[in-house]
Amino acid sequence: MFRKFFVVAFLLFFLLLYSTGLVSAHASDKVYTADRFDVSAQVLANNTMRVTETEVFHFSGGTFSFVTRSLPTDNTDNINVLSASMDQQSMSEGTSSGQYEVNGGNPITVTWHFLVQPETTHTFTLNYEIDGIVQKHPQQDLIDWKPLPNQHSYPISSSTITIAYPQSAALVQQPEVDQGTANVSTTPGQAIFKASNLQADQFLELGLRFRPGLVSQEPRWQLYPELSAKWWPFMLPAGLLIAILGSVLAVRRYRRYHRSYPKGLQLAGLGISEPPGDLPPAIAGVLATTNNGEPSWPQALSTIFGLMDRGVIAIAPPVSGGWLIGSTDFNLVLLNLPPDLRPHEAVLVSILFQNQSGDVKPLVSIKRAGELYQRKSSAFKKAVQGEMAAMGMIDTHRQGVRRRLGCTSSLVCVLALVIGALLLFAAPWPLAAFPLAFVIISITGFVVMYSISTYNQNAEEAAVPWKAFAEYIRLLTIGQGMLAAEFFASYLAYATSFGLLVNWASTMQKYGMLALPPWFRELVTAGYIHNQHDAFLEFSRMSEGAKKAGESSSGSSGGGGGSSMSGSSGAAGGGSSSAG
Repeated sequence: MFRKFFVVAFLLFFLLLYSTGLVSAHASDKVYTADRFDVSAQVLANNTMRVTETEVFHFSGGTFSFVTRSLPTDNTDNINVLSASMDQQSMSEGTSSGQYEVNGGNPITVTWHFLVQPETTHTFTLNYEIDGIVQKHPQQDLIDWKPLPNQHSYPISSSTITIAYPQSAALVQQPEVDQGTANVSTTPGQAIFKASNLQADQFLELGLRFRPGLVSQEPRWQLYPELSAKWWPFMLPAGLLIAILGSVLAVRRYRRYHRSYPKGLQLAGLGISEPPGDLPPAIAGVLATTNNGEPSWPQALSTIFGLMDRGVIAIAPPVSGGWLIGSTDFNLVLLNLPPDLRPHEAVLVSILFQNQSGDVKPLVSIKRAGELYQRKSSAFKKAVQGEMAAMGMIDTHRQGVRRRLGCTSSLVCVLALVIGALLLFAAPWPLAAFPLAFVIISITGFVVMYSISTYNQNAEEAAVPWKAFAEYIRLLTIGQGMLAAEFFASYLAYATSFGLLVNWASTMQKYGMLALPPWFRELVTAGYIHNQHDAFLEFSRMSEGAKKAGESSSGSSGGGGGSSMSGSSGAAGGGSSSAG
């Protein structure tokens, strides 16, 4: 029996390897070569060169569906693709078979889409214009160009490159072939380069040197480095000065509105080891952990635990069967709606348990509760802030200062991005000092904004003991201090609101079943969870899942550029070409 199974398994494994080899071999059989790669270029009077590329590919070994050609824009002002065709048939732009696609950027990539059978030959034509192709130097005007792709995996049998230029232009010397090998000939107003048997990745770099006068001024890409060299000693200090002045204005706001708070050992020294007042956990947590009265998921979750302590919400037992350790969902069930709910509690219950028609749905998982909170968190925030305002904790003047500073910083950031985007394409790099200065001002503004408290003096004073209590809770989670087991359950909602739920749950395990809140111990009492070990495993799983539930989710193409041609600022052209 075992021998038969082994033989069958071996045969299946062998067939898998064989079929994989066939697929790989079939894929590797696809071959394409270029019978011709001809380029015809015409230099126009406005420092633009109009180019027509003609590639004749022979395909074999399988079907082919695309050909690509990348055109680097390095050392040019721009490249504009005019049209493309296949087998003398013009193509429209698009992504369907029989169309060509243009993707901008650097390089610009042109893709012909089609479907051809093996052992066929097809001609692909591309028309485009290169702006700023002619470099201007003191003693000459220069064209330094790579007309063929410098990255191609196929051989090219022959290539003829023709560059026509105004007959009024005079060559300083014979046309050059700076990289590669080609025969050169000239006729009035024209240079012809012929090459053959170019292997994979072999290319040509060609040079034509003219007496000054072919173009009237330098192309932008050549002009910018010269301007940059002249301007940077002035632009950088100017940008730095703007950044300093703008940041000083923001810092003045900081010095006027910033308040210092006791921290660390100072808070621990206050000796507060129990809630210093009767604030609900959500508001206590906001007061202790924020300076702007905005609650987040820990405060909403602490409200859920507070309602569970009061018997408004409970964990629902499984609908059928037993409790499966590590997999049973923690579903929240709404038991009743008492009339004395605080506004933020009532809003949260509505968010979690009310559907769009207004009817109450009594059951929701903790994960789903987090998702619902994220969708409608603004309602909970508004309710908490409304209660804090009613309690006289919010300073409307400081709130306005903070809001205006945030809006101003946002506008400055947008201005920096807009100016930076414009300068990226239209100005020398030293001018980037100005948007960079605005970015520094914006960052400074946001830092100052977040440091300004919106609480009034009375609220600040009330916050100190709550911060001290939060520090006491934190120290307990790292083993500094002692607490009676029954208080762990009482302080769970506060620890959650202070952002310490998972650490608090881990600490509770050292104190036995009494440390668990009564609403969780009911699962043990009812027999759904059978022992203390499993109870703490499940409580830890619930705590980690609850914490995460409401948290916000949060190849080289080749190119031109380099050149070994003497006196050149860099070669245009090159790029890559492929098919498949």
